[in-house]
Amino acid sequence: MNFFQRTGSFLYNLGGSNRYTKDKFNSRGINFQPDQPQWDEIEGCERDLYNTTGLLQLVINRKAGLKASGRWEHYKVNPKGQHEHVVNSPYLKLLNDPNALLSGTQFLKEYDINMSVYGANFMRELRGFDSQPIPSALWNIPPHLIDIKTTGLIYSQTELDKIIEKFVYDRGGSGETIFKANEIIYTKSFNIDHPVFPKTPFEPIQMEISNIRAAMGYQNVILRKMSALGILSNEAKDAVGSRALRPDEKKALDEAHSESYDMMDRNKSKLIISPISVKWQPMSYPAKDLLLTESMARDFRRIIDHYGLNEHLFSLDRAAALGGSGGDIIEGQKMALQSTIIPEADALSETMNKRFNLDTSKEYVKLCYDHLPSMQDDKVIEATSDKIKAETLAIFVQSGYSKDEAAVMAGVEL
Repeated sequence: MNFFQRTGSFLYNLGGSNRYTKDKFNSRGINFQPDQPQWDEIEGCERDLYNTTGLLQLVINRKAGLKASGRWEHYKVNPKGQHEHVVNSPYLKLLNDPNALLSGTQFLKEYDINMSVYGANFMRELRGFDSQPIPSALWNIPPHLIDIKTTGLIYSQTELDKIIEKFVYDRGGSGETIFKANEIIYTKSFNIDHPVFPKTPFEPIQMEISNIRAAMGYQNVILRKMSALGILSNEAKDAVGSRALRPDEKKALDEAHSESYDMMDRNKSKLIISPISVKWQPMSYPAKDLLLTESMARDFRRIIDHYGLNEHLFSLDRAAALGGSGGDIIEGQKMALQSTIIPEADALSETMNKRFNLDTSKEYVKLCYDHLPSMQDDKVIEATSDKIKAETLAIFVQSGYSKDEAAVMAGVEL
């Protein structure tokens, strides 16, 4: 049993102060206390929620696609302090072709999906021998198959292998594989409860996920099972007035409804031909009054915000999203890149530089996004600004100032 399975037995009851354990949940992990909110269980169910909640998966995949649109670059700092591209870099060769199954883009997308679903990624370095400077391959191991064993000496150690004893990879029916701490590049999101174990990003949006699933489930039930929910009341009369249906009439009417009538089945009739005079009295609650679509859109936007994206990247409102010339989409992508994707990419770059033992003051790899169309405006502004500064510097020098004095006044770094 790994960390994600082990922590899947608890769920907060937001309607009270106590904390329910799993024995108060049904088989789907939903709190069935009738007087309490019913939230889908999150921890231990991450994979199922991702696979079966379309709107959630859409946000996560869109974010992963943005992350994977980055391009790895390798720079060296020359004696003048200039950052030069490295040609034929062995690091870029590895990052752009990490293993036999995935391209560099697919590998990045897989990494980001793991982080968005589990809040953790376990990247296996494959080396022929321990002292091999650059790994031969990189593999992302599904987080739900990894268990972390700690030494228990977290705050009194300075080395990783003194904090994490080992990683245990569950290979299903094929047994387990043990990885030493230095064989796995372990990345995790912040967990306020523990410095080593990860926490799924689903937890803060538990309500939104539950509401979307409930709304879609309710709509499905209405469409498939309850589209004609109501009562067929007897209108037949005899000499003394209204009379009750005889048992044989009830049976015939019930069979006609259950066996012949189905709004969704093409092979069944859409009408009931009744030999009895009956009146239809609907009992279903008007679906539009429940505002199911509106509530799903609201919760969808909250999930988008939670993952640091922008709603203009999604077709919630096609007319608004297009913004006439598509400007809102470009601006939305730019905001998502600047506020979320690039900071996360910088953190990943720092991790890889540390793993590759690169002295970042002299040499480093970096996941870059300045080649994307949404980032080109900034490059134009930056180039224009640099041109103005250069022209200003030349004017000050021509006016008799030293080059250093002119550089300070023009705001130029020499």
